Formats: sequence, C-alpha cells, structure tokens
Amino acid sequence: MGKIIYMEDRINGLHCYTPEMGQRKPEVKMEASLSYYGKHYFVDTPLELKGRGITEMEAHWIDGCQKKIENWRSYRVTKAAFEKLKAQYPISMECCLD
Repeated sequence: MGKIIYMEDRINGLHCYTPEMGQRKPEVKMEASLSYYGKHYFVDTPLELKGRGITEMEAHWIDGCQKKIENWRSYRVTKAAFEKLKAQYPISMECCLD
C-alpha cells in the first residue's frame, strides 16, 4: 500500500491542525510553534535557514527520534521573518484547544 499524498500539504503557507478534533498532522518538512509571550516563533526543519531574524538554536532530540535521524535543526524566528517563510514554504502548526 502506497503512502497517501495530500495536495493541500504542498501549498505554501501555515497549515494549522487540532489533534483533539481528530485532524491529521500535515506531512510537511517545517513545523512551527509560537513562543510563550508571542514575540517570536520556534521552527524545526531539516532545511538550512539563513537570513535576518533567523537564529539557529541548539536542539536536544531524544535518541532514535525521527527528527534526530533526519538531522532536523531548530531555529528562533522573528514574526517578520516568519511571514517571509510562510510565503516560501508549507509550515505545520499544532493548535490545541483551551
């Protein structure tokens, strides 16, 4: 049985999903989460990101984790830089219910 490819996952922009509502996680190579105070984003990706407002952070992945196996990196990204990333890449973000 082949892997199902969803075309909406290939569209650039932010793809929010809510696991509590039974929504599936988009199959993309960039995941984001908003910081606690909402001043910046944390972005995990196997891609090498560079530019103004993008700072690479030291990531501590658990041994055997898929992100460690695929050599993912973690970045701290300003809101302005995140807007530019949304225009260039499909990004998934988990949106939990309160």
